[in-house]
Amino acid sequence: VSSAQPRDTMAAPLATEVLLRPGTITDLPFFLKGVWDVYEIEGETHRYNEEDEAALAKSRLENNGVLIATHNDVPVGLVSFCFSSVTPFGVDYGAWSPYAWISFAYTIPEWRRRGVSKKLYSEVERIALEKGVKEIQLDVFSVNEGSDLFHRKLGYRPYVTLYTKSLE
Repeated sequence: VSSAQPRDTMAAPLATEVLLRPGTITDLPFFLKGVWDVYEIEGETHRYNEEDEAALAKSRLENNGVLIATHNDVPVGLVSFCFSSVTPFGVDYGAWSPYAWISFAYTIPEWRRRGVSKKLYSEVERIALEKGVKEIQLDVFSVNEGSDLFHRKLGYRPYVTLYTKSLE
């Protein structure tokens, strides 16, 4: 059993055993593992090439927009976020107040449903409120039912639905 694996399912809430820290460039392999795992769940419907994903993840890590959840100094989850007032997806829905944008979140499978992502999101909320930001936005691919359920449980609600049609 690795030191990142939870002791057992009957233990006290495991999020209390998880520490949060800012992401660093040394977290790049963990970040990319999360990206590929999520793409597998989502059917790789929007996959970039590995070089582009590595550059994007590196930029997020270098610009202090990533929180890492660790257990015994081993990463078990992450959330990537930023602050903006630019209309998401380039569609003009009217004036936007500043908001936090969660661009990516991931928890390793053996730590899911143990409060890790909830703890990460709570910290993003705390940081947002500290900055005077009163809204968090994110997107969830419709095939990722687990993510949809998680976000609804936290109080997130769909705002707009984007549709796509392949012409190939």
